[in-house]
Amino acid sequence: MADSVCFYRVGGVTIALRGPSFRENAFLSPFRCESGAADAEFTVSVGHPVMPAGVPVKVSRHEKEYLRNGRRLRVMLQEYSQVPLLTQEETEPGHYRVCLEEACLPLYDNNIVLKLLEMPKLLMEHGGIFLHASFIAYEGHAIVFTAPKQTGKSTQAALWQRYRGAEIVNGDRALLRKINGAWTAFGSPYCGTSGICRNSALPVRAIIVLSQAAENAVYPIGAKEAAAAFLEGCTYDLQTQTECVLDLALEVWREVSMLHLACRPDESAVACLERALR
Repeated sequence: MADSVCFYRVGGVTIALRGPSFRENAFLSPFRCESGAADAEFTVSVGHPVMPAGVPVKVSRHEKEYLRNGRRLRVMLQEYSQVPLLTQEETEPGHYRVCLEEACLPLYDNNIVLKLLEMPKLLMEHGGIFLHASFIAYEGHAIVFTAPKQTGKSTQAALWQRYRGAEIVNGDRALLRKINGAWTAFGSPYCGTSGICRNSALPVRAIIVLSQAAENAVYPIGAKEAAAAFLEGCTYDLQTQTECVLDLALEVWREVSMLHLACRPDESAVACLERALR
């Protein structure tokens, strides 16, 4: 398998992936970009990762983390074993050397590889955060619906598409990042089972926290509810990034309209939210 280099831009962050020619994932393809300066560069080799000697500074079910010369060395373990799946070492800021287990190579495409390489963590280091949400484009702005699973995010997005002509940008994940002083919602290559994945970026009009109800109602949320929504809905490392998530949640809450929509699964919920936004 010949080595190659591919460039991707997600949330305004450019990532270079060097190494084997991984299968191209259809969800990641819209995020390909021209070669150029990368914010993060991963150089991947294929072989048999070796477990480092010494005592890890952090241990979880599937990972161990070490420090080498003050820099992070991460080992991801195969399911139900202590066999390394990959090692990832930061050689200098923004540059990473990766060894991926050869036996697993047929299972991976480029999107899976980038996910293994902690894309959510990388984006958070650049001020971005992945939120479990349905993200629609309406009148030149983003409306982001977030809630626990099976609460109605996809339903509300589909209602806005059907009755107001909105475009669904992503059915499962939105990336929020502040650009030029304004919070922007970006499409992402992660879309869950929705299959809806577009590479778009729009200024955030509102973030809507959903709950199901017999009657529709909209009201502003407080800082505590905003923080809870982000802690529940974001992708982050519980041990090292909780404080960062809370800081971002409060910053978003102060600068973006965040509303709670208790709603029915029909057009009346669209009309109710539309009135509140206008």
